[in-house]
Amino acid sequence: MNLEQIRHRKASKAFVLSLSNGEKISIPHMDFMIVGRSVVVVMNEEDKVTTIDAEHIVAIEEVGNEEAK
Repeated sequence: MNLEQIRHRKASKAFVLSLSNGEKISIPHMDFMIVGRSVVVVMNEEDKVTTIDAEHIVAIEEVGNEEAK
């Protein structure tokens, strides 16, 4: 996945990252993630941190803010 596509998203839009293993990671707001050079770090509302290698992100799906929670 080209991480520039994630970096330049609107901060207020919720979305889901689909991973190569079939897992889906909900991102309610861009404040819940850090985009590095080759990884994405996501923190959920319970402060659990997940580090994702960019090679495993296969799709970005827009969702409404109420669906991402």
